[in-house]
Amino acid sequence: MHLSYYRRPLFVFLIFYISFLAVFKNRSTGQVEYPACGDEEVEIEGRVDTYPRRRDNEYSFVISSRRETHKKIFVHAEAPVPAARGARGTDCGQCRPVPPGFKDNVKISGTLRRPFSYAVPGNLDWREYLNRSGIMREMRASSITVVSEANFVFKTAGFIRFAVLDSFDSRLKSPEHSAILSGIVLGEKKQIPKELKKSFQDSGAMHLLVASGSNVGFITFIVYFLCAAMGLKKRVSGIIGSIIAGLYVLAAGLDPPLVRAYLMFISALAGFIIERESGVFHGLLISCFLITVYAPDSVSDAGFQMSFLATLGIVIGMANYGRYVSCNKFSSFWGKILGIMMISFFAQSGIYPLMAIYFHKVSVISIVSNLILVPLSGFLMALGFCLAVSTHIAVVGDVFSAATEWSVWFFKMIVEFFGNLKFSSITAASPGFLELFSYFGMIFLIWNLPLFGFKNKKVYYSGAAFAVMFLIGRLLPEKSAVYLFSDKDSNCVVIRTDECGLFMVNPGAAGEKLANAVLHAGFKKADAVFLSSTHKSSWSGLEEMSQFIEVRKIFLPFGPGGGELKKFLERLPGTGKTIERMWPGDKTLVNDCIVQARWPLQIYPVESRFAGTPPQAGLFHGAGRSIGYAGRNETIGWLFSFKDFELEISKKADFVRIHKTNKAGTPVSGREKRAEFYDVFSQKGEVKIFNPQGDL
Repeated sequence: MHLSYYRRPLFVFLIFYISFLAVFKNRSTGQVEYPACGDEEVEIEGRVDTYPRRRDNEYSFVISSRRETHKKIFVHAEAPVPAARGARGTDCGQCRPVPPGFKDNVKISGTLRRPFSYAVPGNLDWREYLNRSGIMREMRASSITVVSEANFVFKTAGFIRFAVLDSFDSRLKSPEHSAILSGIVLGEKKQIPKELKKSFQDSGAMHLLVASGSNVGFITFIVYFLCAAMGLKKRVSGIIGSIIAGLYVLAAGLDPPLVRAYLMFISALAGFIIERESGVFHGLLISCFLITVYAPDSVSDAGFQMSFLATLGIVIGMANYGRYVSCNKFSSFWGKILGIMMISFFAQSGIYPLMAIYFHKVSVISIVSNLILVPLSGFLMALGFCLAVSTHIAVVGDVFSAATEWSVWFFKMIVEFFGNLKFSSITAASPGFLELFSYFGMIFLIWNLPLFGFKNKKVYYSGAAFAVMFLIGRLLPEKSAVYLFSDKDSNCVVIRTDECGLFMVNPGAAGEKLANAVLHAGFKKADAVFLSSTHKSSWSGLEEMSQFIEVRKIFLPFGPGGGELKKFLERLPGTGKTIERMWPGDKTLVNDCIVQARWPLQIYPVESRFAGTPPQAGLFHGAGRSIGYAGRNETIGWLFSFKDFELEISKKADFVRIHKTNKAGTPVSGREKRAEFYDVFSQKGEVKIFNPQGDL
């Protein structure tokens, strides 16, 4: 590496181009309007754009519809997939349906609907995820007919893929072992159980379940070695290797890490053929540019971001530090060990912030675990290819299946060992812009320290400046924000303020999702949790959430039906936790916020008339206040008085009422604002995020 690489036109242009895409995509997120229609029975023709992937008893894949209004559609179909007699979708030899192939043209009948998602902040929003991929509809298929098959290349790739996966399923006794080997060889990890996937994340080995550059390199090396053994020239061997590797990339599903690695290989091969050194760094830039030109939405894809940053760290870091590993101070063995540790460090250091953003946890054991797991995964990759080739050879297939079974078991045991260590990973709140900028500034200096010079004082001054910026970013108060969201039958509200910390009302959703919502808001603890009711739907996720983040105070109403809740609160983990019951009218001080329990607001039809009902809040709803308990599991409302605004939670936490306040802390009058209050409603499957200090 040389510092001049960072001044070359391709690198400079790529930085500006990706920045433009990121800013544009960030501004346009959530502004896509879906066609306004309900479920409808339709018949659609299109082309299969992804390999059908099975999870439990269902296949799913994406098609590009020929109808412009539908564009891309995400299709769900039961396994086995229904198919018309005599069509490609029917396996006549065994008289059972099979899914359509990659790039087949199909005709599908079924129910078309708008994608639905319980949008909990900090968690996967299914609708938004599909939106980023250009998918605006989902379809539940009732019948699938293949109109015409894909061309020979795609058919061959699909045959290889399903033959390999079928050999793993039939030869390995454990479904978990088959799923692990499928992830290592082809990147197919849909069938891996949730707990095992968590162990891979905590141990820092999740990247081993993604087919990437090591897979492409392994295929290329084997083909090149065989061609060289037959006496073929280097250029011919390289071209044949690129063709076979390309077929493998197609069989593995064209995932971003694979496409990136393959394009880097093609760039290097082109330089070799024209007798010009292209360099791995330039190959990475070219592959990044081609992928973002073909699919601009890739810049918002987590797999794309993590793959390129990890590879960039390895390329720059090893180019600058590699000569220190290969010096005479280290023996061959210890040099290799140190090399693996350095590769792991450079890869992980580039993606730590992304792990905090997308997974809300960072593996701290990865540098050690990868010393064992990376070589083992390479060995398993070789065994997997041997097993796939020999699966129909009786004796040889039995030998490879037994060796593979034992090796995958050992690999899984090592992953679970590292993943179950107490401090294998730490929870991490989502970083802000200043933290991201300063972190990558420090990492850039570390990666290039040999170029700048180890005795260059300016580098250390710059690193100290970035470290100070990072600390300032951590200490800067967050802007106030309110999140309203729902999960099945419960509604939840998260309130973030700079003076009072983070409050949560009704943690009735899944506990891990709620913890991710807190971490997404930039906090690692909930200063207070408020329950509107003693019914389980208001607190069912609290125990699981407290396993991930600290809960300091819990406030709940008096009332019947609290026996189960009382037993739950007694076993709730944590020390120093305070639990307080309140009656409507009671007030308490939490940090610098005055919290009052109130008889709750609830939504009524507009035509309803109640004494004291405030002005109409919307076109279809009004809001009134019910006074007194009328039965079991009654609810109360909560009124929060902050510095700049007051916030009241409704009876079911399905909407909030916000009052702007002046410097004296009293509500803003109607003369100063068009309305005295604002109502913000939450709907199933949606999340409302707003800043009460700004315009609503």
